[in-house]
Amino acid sequence: MIVDDSRLAQKSENVQKGILEAIRKFNEDLSVYTTSGLDANKLSNATDSFKEDFSLEQAQFEAIKDYVNEVTSQYLGSVVNMDELSINHFDADWKAEIEALVSYNEKIKYTGEKNYEDYSYKTLRKYTLKYDKNSKKWLVDDAADAKADGSESSAWENKKELKQKNAPVLKWIRSGDKSNI
Repeated sequence: MIVDDSRLAQKSENVQKGILEAIRKFNEDLSVYTTSGLDANKLSNATDSFKEDFSLEQAQFEAIKDYVNEVTSQYLGSVVNMDELSINHFDADWKAEIEALVSYNEKIKYTGEKNYEDYSYKTLRKYTLKYDKNSKKWLVDDAADAKADGSESSAWENKKELKQKNAPVLKWIRSGDKSNI
């Protein structure tokens, strides 16, 4: 008898819940990351190798932060395309791939300006996750965004909505030479 462990994992409700929770937490953490001066350590459920990819963004923010008074970010929720869930077991590692339509409310107030500029967006995000044996949870190992208009999920047959109830609006404020979160 041949057992397809990848297919069994893909059909497991517990595995699906773990992957959905990893996506929800990562998307929520991106708002924390955005309002922390782009500190990749705020991505609490991403692999260390993925966090290293964010070092350039933090350096870019340091270069322009004197021109920014406030940054606000709010993760509004996402719709996950469960038909795109793929789980593989190779070389003793479990990996998963999945996509979601993700929404954020983001605004920036520049120095000398009275009003915020709206940078709110929706994105079609494709995730690669890796199962961490030590913490016994799925971690985001990569994420790639593509422009979305927000209607993409209407064509998906098997989807899960991850709503944010009372989603906090997080804020970074520049005060003098100090950054406050």
